[in-house]
Amino acid sequence: ERDGIVTKKTVYFFVGRVTDTHITLSSEHVDYTWLPLEDALNQLTFKNARDVLNAAHEFIVSKAD
Repeated sequence: ERDGIVTKKTVYFFVGRVTDTHITLSSEHVDYTWLPLEDALNQLTFKNARDVLNAAHEFIVSKAD
């Protein structure tokens, strides 16, 4: 809430694996980085984002060949 205005948003997360590490950024982005799980978790500010990343990691590991 800011100045009495409540803003709601919906965030969609997509889980996947990359097969090519070449990245093309859109004009909305200025940078990116590939991080090991622990480093990525340490970069996140919100607990719910860490929970989502942990759940995605567990899902990917469970589907590993």
